[in-house]
Amino acid sequence: MGRGSLSFGRRRMDYERAAWGYERGRMDYERGRMDYERATWDYERGRTNYERATWGYERGRTNYERGAGVLGVNA
Repeated sequence: MGRGSLSFGRRRMDYERAAWGYERGRMDYERGRMDYERATWDYERGRTNYERATWGYERGRTNYERGAGVLGVNA
């Protein structure tokens, strides 16, 4: 009778350890997924800011060259 009880105790402990590992793995997965989504969002925001800055630079350069041409300054 003692051996069966010990075996049941071990199985229960193994089950609880596996359940704990599963929950920990699930939390790590969720955290990783959130980090990935945040990084993707940051990348998209950075790309948008880069494109906006490039557009502003090009517009400024065009206006500078146009102004230099009107003034007769060597651009």
